[in-house]
Amino acid sequence: EMRGMDDLTFIRELRRSHRREDLPVIGLPAREGYEVSAQLLKVGVNDFLKSPFSLEEFNARLKQNLELTALIRDIRDQLKRDYLTGVYNRRSLHELGTNL
Repeated sequence: EMRGMDDLTFIRELRRSHRREDLPVIGLPAREGYEVSAQLLKVGVNDFLKSPFSLEEFNARLKQNLELTALIRDIRDQLKRDYLTGVYNRRSLHELGTNL
């Protein structure tokens, strides 16, 4: 919980500028119950831990989320490039042109 903003509002605001696949978020809910976990997942956390949790579990979930983020980044890059030459393909050039 933060001053002036609860955890759900914070995640909603964060997700306006950062997608799940770009910035993984692991929630640590202060409240208990299955409803809280479901709400966190609905507003945009990638994963969550219930208290008390072990450092080993935290590290495992952190590693898993970072690996998934890296895999998604690699897949996106492969979609934008020709697999033989590595040169950006038509799709990526079109996206680049519309963003200018």
